[in-house]
Amino acid sequence: MQKRRLLINALTSVAQVLTVGAGYVLLYRFLLAYIGAERIGIWSVVIAATSIANAANLGLSAGTVKFVAKYLALGREETVSGVVQTTAVTLCLFSGAVLLAVYPFSEWIFRHIVPASRLAETAPLLPYVFFSMWLMVVGSVFLAGLDGYQRIDIRAGLVMSGTLIFLALSFILVPAHGLMGLAYARVAQDGFTLAGGWLMLKRRLRPLPVFCFKWDKRLFREMLGYGVNFQLISVSVMLCDPLTKGMLARFGGLGMAGLYEMASRMIGQLKALLVTASQALVPAIADLHEKEPETVQKLYDNSYRLIFI
Repeated sequence: MQKRRLLINALTSVAQVLTVGAGYVLLYRFLLAYIGAERIGIWSVVIAATSIANAANLGLSAGTVKFVAKYLALGREETVSGVVQTTAVTLCLFSGAVLLAVYPFSEWIFRHIVPASRLAETAPLLPYVFFSMWLMVVGSVFLAGLDGYQRIDIRAGLVMSGTLIFLALSFILVPAHGLMGLAYARVAQDGFTLAGGWLMLKRRLRPLPVFCFKWDKRLFREMLGYGVNFQLISVSVMLCDPLTKGMLARFGGLGMAGLYEMASRMIGQLKALLVTASQALVPAIADLHEKEPETVQKLYDNSYRLIFI
């Protein structure tokens, strides 16, 4: 059963990457025809700049996967609900505070990156992009909870559905609203993923309330101690993308930033084919660590052997 679940999770993760990659190919081809490379560059720089707010995640989403799987293996469903609620409350408040703190400086930053002639197109995007980033961070908690249940197939289905919604709305809204159409579509995508993730997790975790309000200090410290190590590594990676796109826009022009966005996105999707498949191991190992710790090393060895091939 464990091998079958791992295989399903790995295959659906790969299907997610392929679907998202194909969606971006269609989207960028469409955007090049309707708004051009420079406006894609504006979108790219805005998204990259606001993605710094991912630092507010504190690595808690990664911790949610492990601790949901751990306490499920121990049969402690109320504690699983506590893990999800504690993470949701923390990220809802902390990421919101970070985004609100960064927002006043965003226009100042873009004045040094985006040409003056394009600033009028940048400012209206910011509230929608910041809001969609907040929805994405909070929604990641419920997707991580599904991963902890080893239902990565459901999470992948939600991500693929969200991508198709974003693609369809972009085709409808961009011809009429330009870049703002992309912003509207992005909010709809992240709102769908958050709502769908909560609904799918609620069906499996009955103690989970409609509105998360419980905050457990002990669980928070336990997850933070685990997740902060991931976050220290990921913060340096997160800074690379906005700095690169910002310098490209400043010194190479928005068209160059737009072309870089399309190329880096495709390369990232290729890399993700391996990465996302291997992520299916995290909840499986957390489960085995509580039930059959002697088999964990064998699973590690087999997975490394397959990845190296």
